[in-house]
Amino acid sequence: MQLTFIASTHAAISPEVYWKIKLPKAQIPKVIKDLLPQADAKTIEETVKVCEEPDERREKCATSLESMVDFGIFMLGTNNVKVVATEVQGENQMVQKYTIKEVELMADGLNMICHKLNYAYAVHFCHGGGGTKTYMVSMIAVDGTKVKAISICHKDTSLWNPKGLPFVVLNAKPGAPSICHYLQDDQIVFLPYQVQLTFIASTHAAISPEVYWKIKLPKAQIPKVIKDLLPQADDGILDTKKKVYYGLHQHGAWIFHAATEDEVHEIKNETPTQSDHQDNFLYKPYFFEKELVKGKVINFPSLKNKNKAPFWPRQFVESIPFSSKKIPQILNYFSINNNSKDAKTIEETVKVCEEPAMKGEKRKCATSLESMVDFGIFMLGTNNVKVVATEVQGENQMVQKYTIKEVELMADGLNMICHKLNYAYAVHFCHGGGGTKTYMVSMIAVDGTKVKAISICHKDTSLWNPKGLPFVVLNAKPGAPSICHYLQDDQIVFLPYQVQVKDI
Repeated sequence: MQLTFIASTHAAISPEVYWKIKLPKAQIPKVIKDLLPQADAKTIEETVKVCEEPDERREKCATSLESMVDFGIFMLGTNNVKVVATEVQGENQMVQKYTIKEVELMADGLNMICHKLNYAYAVHFCHGGGGTKTYMVSMIAVDGTKVKAISICHKDTSLWNPKGLPFVVLNAKPGAPSICHYLQDDQIVFLPYQVQLTFIASTHAAISPEVYWKIKLPKAQIPKVIKDLLPQADDGILDTKKKVYYGLHQHGAWIFHAATEDEVHEIKNETPTQSDHQDNFLYKPYFFEKELVKGKVINFPSLKNKNKAPFWPRQFVESIPFSSKKIPQILNYFSINNNSKDAKTIEETVKVCEEPAMKGEKRKCATSLESMVDFGIFMLGTNNVKVVATEVQGENQMVQKYTIKEVELMADGLNMICHKLNYAYAVHFCHGGGGTKTYMVSMIAVDGTKVKAISICHKDTSLWNPKGLPFVVLNAKPGAPSICHYLQDDQIVFLPYQVQVKDI
């Protein structure tokens, strides 16, 4: 094995140079010289740059076995894992024919893969997510070489570079069917035992959204707001075919847009008084984190959004168009008049789902519970998650005073939030990142309504639209202190267990 010595960013020197400085009169014996690492400046620079690319909490360069183990546990959310690698019996490096003898599906979902980099000691670029299948493929070559090869199949290639080598080789485009590759024998794969399979499941075997959840997220309870809207039977779907569902509010998903007059008017008093003409809001959907304190009294409407759009099974949803290029087909499918309010709603929702992500943001419109689960695992890098939503006991929709009784910090860092959109079935705009705090805020209203509200506080607002509703409401600018908002009861939050905090 050839080793290359990497100088540290603090101007480390090679062993040979160190010898010459410390022992200027002593010749280096050949037995030592032959075993010294041969510095390769370009390799050094390339490896270090790979390891210094932006960390999205799903990537890390492990510079020791210990750090690889720690990151594997963090990524998978468990230490109950299996670690595998390709095994090769034979030394032939030539391209030759192999016959596949057996294919075993080891995992469908979460994994962590560590690729060994060129360096003076073992450094691995480790990354992972949930959108893969991991196979063990037993093969034999014409010269008798036996191989047990690990193959990784990527189910979603929509975000890959369209000019990348996979698409050049396969003459394909992003979004193509699952693309696979074999791992060399120095690449390591961590798999959680809970997602390992002992057989290859048929791709035609449909399971219900609820069963899918329990398989993929075995430790996560299904929030009531989801459970109440799950399909009871496939034939029940047809009953809602011509209906578009609406929530009462849409705050929360539009922080990158300039506030419209209608949005501002909705939360302002009709007739401002002399004392509040600069700040005449009925309530403020956005507030600063410092206002999340026990005993604080706020004006707020109910957080019950009443969007009752049901979840449809993924295999059913995937047969229906969902693209701005196919709006006529969508309207025809749901028997919606082209000039109706429902038609405009359908078009607006689809367009929201096609907007590009902002810098540092990952987003996806989940058109089924199954796709929400998959994206949550991908976003958090683990299936060891807790899924929460605001809970409201009471039906009063009027703006009234609430007193904060308790504030609990649930997580400081990574999360995924899914905002329910107006559509003919349950569609959620899901996005996330690491720059947030997630709180559970217990409140009681003057009429006795009890609320356990999820509040999201954004620590970095520098990329938000300066004319957006948060800054209009708070008379602030991008980069202001943490800005928070409550989530309505149909908005779902995924949190990894490893970042949850019991107390503030």
